[in-house]
Amino acid sequence: LMELPLAFQLGGLLLALAFGLGLGLIYDLIRPIRRSAESLEWLFDALFSLCTGFALFVFAMCTPWGRPGLWEIMAVILGFGAYMWLLSPLLLPVFAAIFTFLMLPIKKMCSFMQKVLNSIFQNVK
Repeated sequence: LMELPLAFQLGGLLLALAFGLGLGLIYDLIRPIRRSAESLEWLFDALFSLCTGFALFVFAMCTPWGRPGLWEIMAVILGFGAYMWLLSPLLLPVFAAIFTFLMLPIKKMCSFMQKVLNSIFQNVK
């Protein structure tokens, strides 16, 4: 097998690093949802793990000869860790605030429906 040019290898490493950053971003996007549904945290973790495993498999199949080298795997881990250490403390509060804002109408609607149903069923007694 021919060796890959250095520029191609560097591109693969940068792509793997970006892939890791993207995984961190996706994890932070679902984290507020995960925290609000404490009893279902395991489900969100399992879905994230399955989707991440599938995405890593597809990523590996796109590398030359269908197998990533140790450098690419380390770049994905480094990208994920860099996101969690550097960007997550800045972005997670923003995502949590957006989630809280989006949940306000849903909570109000649920409260209204609960009051309506309570009034209906109290009259049935």
